[in-house]
Amino acid sequence: MPTPESLPQNAGTSSSYAFFIKTHHFLFFDVICLRTYIEVHSHQPMANQAINGRDEVNAMSTVDVDFEAALAPVLQQAIASARAEGLPYAGSVSPVQAWELVQSGQAVLVDVRTAEERKFVGQVQGSLHVAWATGTSLNRNPRFARELAALVSKQPKPDDHPTVVLLLCRSGKRSALAAQEAAKAGLACVFNVSEGFEGELDAAQQRGHADGWRFHGLPWLQD
Repeated sequence: MPTPESLPQNAGTSSSYAFFIKTHHFLFFDVICLRTYIEVHSHQPMANQAINGRDEVNAMSTVDVDFEAALAPVLQQAIASARAEGLPYAGSVSPVQAWELVQSGQAVLVDVRTAEERKFVGQVQGSLHVAWATGTSLNRNPRFARELAALVSKQPKPDDHPTVVLLLCRSGKRSALAAQEAAKAGLACVFNVSEGFEGELDAAQQRGHADGWRFHGLPWLQD
């Protein structure tokens, strides 16, 4: 087992994670994301409390009913599913659905991975970029919500309605947290792209064999 000194100086985690860094460099990303996800969902109170005897979160509460009704059916379904599950953000769409929405001009795709991931792993051509966290140790970007809001404000707004934003990360974990942060900041039409760019790890500790943007044969490029 590697010693704690083998960890990056700013990793901010225990030496037990060193094994993951050594065996699979980017696996460390998802360890941090999963840990953060658990902490957020274990300790952070829901936005709206005890409606009809249960907690309920309405991440689309700032969007008028007429606009929600005008959204693509897949987005309406995502919203309904998110509400049923009590998710603190608008909902999720699959990579295939995300690409169809982007191609039809109904949404913009924002990559929330690090600049290093985009450069060395690959990216979707034409996607925008706001990092949820930076560097190999995934230092949280404290300006994420502000940077996303500024980026979205520059996008065309159909009929003065909010721009629909789809967030993409490596496997769907960071983008879910990013969508939650966006909803807290008042960006209601921000959705998560499930599966992410590379997909989840399989039994062989490999990605891209069962799900993810690249697995579905969707367009991407590499520097």
